[in-house]
Amino acid sequence: MLLMERIKHLSRRSLIRLASFATALVITLAGFTIYGYIMAYRYRTQLEYTYSRALDELSNYLDNINFTLQKELYANTPVQIDELAASLWRDSGSAKNCLAQLPTNDSQIDNIYRFLSQVGDYSLSLSKKNALGGGISEEERNGLQSLSNYATNLSGKVSNMQAEINAGRMWIGEVRRAIESGQQPEQKGGFSSNLTKLNQAVTDYPTLVYDGPYSDHIMRQKPKLLENAKQVTREAARATAAAYMGIKKENLKDYGEENSVTPAYLFAQEGNTVAVTKAGGYVLYMQKSRNIDDEKLEYKEASAIAAKYLREIGLGTFDESYYVTSGGICIINYAFTQNGVICYSDLVKVGVALDTGEIMSLEARGYIMNHYERKSFAFKNTEQKARSVLSPLLEVKSINKALVMTDGLKEALCYEFVCKGKNNEDVLVYVNDATLQEEQIFILLITDGGVLTR
Repeated sequence: MLLMERIKHLSRRSLIRLASFATALVITLAGFTIYGYIMAYRYRTQLEYTYSRALDELSNYLDNINFTLQKELYANTPVQIDELAASLWRDSGSAKNCLAQLPTNDSQIDNIYRFLSQVGDYSLSLSKKNALGGGISEEERNGLQSLSNYATNLSGKVSNMQAEINAGRMWIGEVRRAIESGQQPEQKGGFSSNLTKLNQAVTDYPTLVYDGPYSDHIMRQKPKLLENAKQVTREAARATAAAYMGIKKENLKDYGEENSVTPAYLFAQEGNTVAVTKAGGYVLYMQKSRNIDDEKLEYKEASAIAAKYLREIGLGTFDESYYVTSGGICIINYAFTQNGVICYSDLVKVGVALDTGEIMSLEARGYIMNHYERKSFAFKNTEQKARSVLSPLLEVKSINKALVMTDGLKEALCYEFVCKGKNNEDVLVYVNDATLQEEQIFILLITDGGVLTR
């Protein structure tokens, strides 16, 4: 009522001004609303274009992979096989990049991603085998044919999805909106359901066994240290965990279980966690969490503390490898040694707080996965023969005997040459004792934060 009384007493000029202001405000707000709709439409259109382009490129790469696999079926010379392998590696990697651009959940593309990884990896493995005079067997060519058949199937299904999008019956952006809002897009015939079907189409192709990081036999690898180990109870595991943490077992609470290739009991105490394997009762990892104060210890002091800790827990004899310092914690890598041979596969990592020297972490997964009792190491060739393989640009500083893992997680006895390169960089070269071929080459990166390899 008060407002109405004031309006009645306004002059005609004031009323006109008020009406003009209100009209201008409405027009301005309407303009902002329309502009917002326009920008949203443009964003949606651009997003849709980006997704469609990624899907289109994925289809093209799958076509390329299919035809290249068919060519490799008939290739029989090292040069041609190398060229085709390089092409497959490049196209499979590009196809994975296209997948990464689509609005998906990991579970919707895990099989497709694995398939693409195996395509490039399998081909490179055959190329390496052929270069060493191994040739391509009939079974391996059957593997190439199988991969080609699945590439054809995938390419066709992706093309059908493209047709649905172009016809306006499917919009990829709806999936992104659903994922961002925490919903599960399940529309029948929509992009999400089609992608799920696409992923399911590559679940049953034949097992590929080869020397590469995505080989099926590696995916199913079991921890060697736990073979034939007896199961331990949760209470026995709790006692082990408490001993490693340096606390009473009553202070450790149950924290669930790890259901992986290394099943483990999980325990926690005030932000600290520890996992103990159900088989054998080995500590899989231990992680403490607290604020680190001003650093008082140097790397050498931390190294001595970590080495003493490894001796106390009694896993065996280890050789210090590389280290990195981050957040006030020095993490040092150790490789198991036996009869003077460094077993780089049997890896343990120890984290030391640089303020007090407290052991902050232990990671023994590599050791548990790969360690077993090796009877002996029989080298066939001399250091001199292995040394003759090296580039003349390298100056050898020291030589070690080592056991390293190939891409296919097979063990290879090697001579480790610690060298200086042409530009005074530190270089590690591993020469395979059996083949006298360079198995691996690493460049050491030495910084204030540690020593790493590339």
